[in-house]
Amino acid sequence: VVTGVSGSGKSTLVHHVLATSLQTKKPSGCERIGGPLLHPIHVDQGPIGKNPRSNPATYTGLAPILRDLFAACTGSSSSLFSFNRSPGACDECKGMGAIEVSMKYLPSEWLTCSRCRGKRFKKEILEKTISIKGQSYSIADIYAMEIETAYSLFVKTDELPDNLTAPMHSLLQAFCDIGLGYLSLGQPSPTLSGGEAQRIKLVKHLAKPRLKKKILILDEPSTGLHPHDVYKLLVIMDKLVQAGATLVVVEHNTDIIRAADWIIDLGPGAGPRGGKILYQGLVRDFYQAEESITLQQMKNEEALSPGGSSPGFH
Repeated sequence: VVTGVSGSGKSTLVHHVLATSLQTKKPSGCERIGGPLLHPIHVDQGPIGKNPRSNPATYTGLAPILRDLFAACTGSSSSLFSFNRSPGACDECKGMGAIEVSMKYLPSEWLTCSRCRGKRFKKEILEKTISIKGQSYSIADIYAMEIETAYSLFVKTDELPDNLTAPMHSLLQAFCDIGLGYLSLGQPSPTLSGGEAQRIKLVKHLAKPRLKKKILILDEPSTGLHPHDVYKLLVIMDKLVQAGATLVVVEHNTDIIRAADWIIDLGPGAGPRGGKILYQGLVRDFYQAEESITLQQMKNEEALSPGGSSPGFH
């Protein structure tokens, strides 16, 4: 975790020195870079797509699994259950579920499609259903379902082929672990916040089998999160590390700082007063950085907490 006051040089160090050096495979903004040349991946808060066609299911790879599941259960072609292809997509909105209304001086507005009512598919496709626990579900019903509900539905059933539902389990579990169980699988990209988009990207990486040579770069992923969801974010980060990834996180949140394996603290101030490494090392030795404003903030929090200490310093 890279810490320090705003303007102390955290993003410059991580994005313009570390990431650029790894991408170009030569020092950039530094004399040299040691260690393995990991592949940097920026997991930012940018949208997962530019229009409503993109959603958590399509971005993380759940959509193809759903298509194959409905094809196997209904004896149809999997292409019929894709809203990106003409055989199954609504003719009016072309599978977007919404119609874009362009405005001259304002951003475009998206209005729910009047023909499919936001369901994206043709009527005859919606009539092809699968049965789980006595209930029939169309492909649109699954996309409209909250992820937490979908997880309970697909994990606790033996009515569907295991080879198709098993790949869904880890992804749906990751969504729930990271605090996104309230989203629907088909939640349109424009309706997602930056923090939600960033966590969806983490879920996608968590599903990848090989992360050993990857370095994931996150810039303040705790922004806008409830403390309970910060804990869930830490769980996902830990799973990514266990899967072999290296994480570099620019962060102010002291709970995430305390959970770090290694801290780089910049300062002592912002702008011309920043850019100096005040401390680098283990969390337990951070008390040596007397100049650090981050450390002062952590000490203040500990003084106000019950017992006067933080569980992060043992």
